[in-house]
Amino acid sequence: MGGVVSGTAIMLTKSVGHLHTITLTINNRCNLRCPHCYLKYNGTKNVINDETVDFIFKSKSSFQHLAIVGMEPLVDKCSASICRSIISRAANEGITVSLITNGINLKFLGEDILPLIAFIDISVDGGRRSYHQYRGASLERIETNLVWLQKNGFNRINALDVLNNHTLYYIDDMMEFAVSSGFSGIMFSPYVPTESEGKDDVTFVTLRQSLLALKRSSLFMSTDNSFLMIDVYHCWYEGISLKDAYAIAQSEGMSQKVYFVPEDPTALGVMRVTYDGLVLSSFDALHTSWYSRKGRPLKELPSLNHHYQEIIENGLVKSYIRAA
Repeated sequence: MGGVVSGTAIMLTKSVGHLHTITLTINNRCNLRCPHCYLKYNGTKNVINDETVDFIFKSKSSFQHLAIVGMEPLVDKCSASICRSIISRAANEGITVSLITNGINLKFLGEDILPLIAFIDISVDGGRRSYHQYRGASLERIETNLVWLQKNGFNRINALDVLNNHTLYYIDDMMEFAVSSGFSGIMFSPYVPTESEGKDDVTFVTLRQSLLALKRSSLFMSTDNSFLMIDVYHCWYEGISLKDAYAIAQSEGMSQKVYFVPEDPTALGVMRVTYDGLVLSSFDALHTSWYSRKGRPLKELPSLNHHYQEIIENGLVKSYIRAA
């Protein structure tokens, strides 16, 4: 679930208890209706405003990375223009930027902005045989956009694939597409139900079920840059500890194919800011029905650093902080 909140950017964070990554939603619109969408949210606006963006960059906060995560940041040219502005502003501040997108409108970014982006995570959840069935859209548009990225010298692209009771049977299809498309990394993560403002049409599969399905894919096992990401949120839902998860992976001979996020993502410095000006811990960000109750208005504290310290001191992750 850390991957859901920030994509592969969760792998950038190393220290505990210091703000590192802001995951920013810039709108509340999408051009797909995925069966497991984690961002079903009945917000009061549709697009981030300049005031919210100004606060993020002017509040003298110390975050190092900005992950733009949706709902779908490139849903239309207006949202893409906002992304371009935020990316340029971050670059001017020395902040690295990544983007999580479904990849359908990647060309809206424009080739001139690509050098300012550290990497792009494309949420795929399918392959040439399964994508349309699962997401109701054409994979050809993503393939065309991947070619466009590569022609412009941009190859820092990762594939994100969720494992649930549907996609568990299409791992080879997902792998064949990802490998043939030249993704830098191929990250699988188990679906976990959340309390969102909508209904999911898929169900949870256990860590062992995920590992067994992945192990049956010779392409997954033989591809060095493919892996399963597991964090404490998956473990909590399944009722196991991270230590249990390590043991399960080891018993299946899969330890080398699993990336374990070592702490609660919030403890690792990951915090959500929403397009409508709320601040949430990584865990709370998973549950959109909690936003109105648990989200702290951005302007109630002087900076993102102050927000982060308040979450650390009073929130879910307190027990994960180690003494320096």
